[in-house]
Amino acid sequence: MVKGSSVRATVLAIAAVGIAGATVSALVNGSVAQSRTTSGNGSYVLPLQYGTYELKATYPGYAPGVVQNFTVHQATSKVFQLLPMTYAVRGVVSDGLTGQPLAGAKISVALPVTGGVTNGTPLATSDQSGAFAFALTNGTHLLYLQGNSSNSAVTYAPLQFTVVINGAPQTRDLTMSPALSTLNGRVVDVSTGLPLAGARVTVIGREDGVPYTRTFVTGADGSFTASLYLGSYLASTVFGGYLASTQTFSVEGPSTSVTFALSPMPTSIATSNAPWPGWAIWGAVGISAAAIGGTARLLGRSGRRGPLAPGTDAPEDPWTR
Repeated sequence: MVKGSSVRATVLAIAAVGIAGATVSALVNGSVAQSRTTSGNGSYVLPLQYGTYELKATYPGYAPGVVQNFTVHQATSKVFQLLPMTYAVRGVVSDGLTGQPLAGAKISVALPVTGGVTNGTPLATSDQSGAFAFALTNGTHLLYLQGNSSNSAVTYAPLQFTVVINGAPQTRDLTMSPALSTLNGRVVDVSTGLPLAGARVTVIGREDGVPYTRTFVTGADGSFTASLYLGSYLASTVFGGYLASTQTFSVEGPSTSVTFALSPMPTSIATSNAPWPGWAIWGAVGISAAAIGGTARLLGRSGRRGPLAPGTDAPEDPWTR
């Protein structure tokens, strides 16, 4: 007579929560002698004859739990605690402007906060070649990427991204762009402070070693709004009838306001090269012709000597006859 007993226990997840639907098997020389499926709370009862077995608990998405040389000679128990399967996520972090690898970029679990997310549990940091690697379980993961602010001349905008793991490793390259700020610009008359509509402002700078130039035209209120990378710039401003102006400024934080003041051209400069309008030229010619004609008439009149007026040696004025 072959005596038997049973193994009674529970299959648990890493958080000590019972796993329903897990499979618990007893194997002899690689062949399954008995197998059972766990109930709703993760418990199972596995009837076995006395002997030595390999016990195995399996569930999709979890690493199998295995016990070698498990001896059954009376009723006993065995609790399996399964760990989720993890899969490698690898990639390279690079600069979005230059394409160069970024070292020291930090990847973490995204932690929801008011108005967005921030960095949570750290996962990996990119090396000198920009490469990184970490492991994730099956499912959808919201992650957060930050640049190396302590050892970089460029301030990069943080990146929120999602990785979906479905039973296989992944390669995910990431690109970071320099942080942007809002520039609120305004062009005015330096003396009156009145806005100058239609002025052209050309902004020149270098971001991450890359030349960066943009041109803006002011609106009716003399203002313009633009998104610029954080850093220092040289602005050249021009407007008809005003002296061109250049000035440096810095863009910092979420927004920066800059006023560009222009001085009117001196009158001698503003009018020295201005063409005479046609009416002025012909008007001047007409005035000159009339003056010449009038002079001729006066000369002609004074050169005519008529009869002497009675009682005088002056010639008689023909206009009074």
